[in-house]
Amino acid sequence: MIVSWEFEVEISKITKSEKGCFIATATMGDYNHPIVTDLRLFRDNWLLKRSWGRYFTILYYQFSPTIARLIDKSIILKKISYYFLVKPIQILAITIRDLSFNNIQRSVGLIFKLWKR
Repeated sequence: MIVSWEFEVEISKITKSEKGCFIATATMGDYNHPIVTDLRLFRDNWLLKRSWGRYFTILYYQFSPTIARLIDKSIILKKISYYFLVKPIQILAITIRDLSFNNIQRSVGLIFKLWKR
């Protein structure tokens, strides 16, 4: 039970004080960029509601500041991060959001559009 309580304390620290998406912010160059906002909403509204998502978030906040500092200093790493990490996760987040709000038709249409490319 203590482990669970300590875990919840860690999550509350993350959600109240460390609201940044370090890697996305370093990649996009702006904390208020729409993609960064999408990813924060995904974390808050979907990821943190799942136990594995909370564990992932704790690990992310332990390791991502170092990675973000490297990305922030390199145009090449920003492009790699954008195309292979940030953009795919944003597409996933938007799809999950749409499915969560019972907007299945729009999500299916998006999937078919992406499939045809």
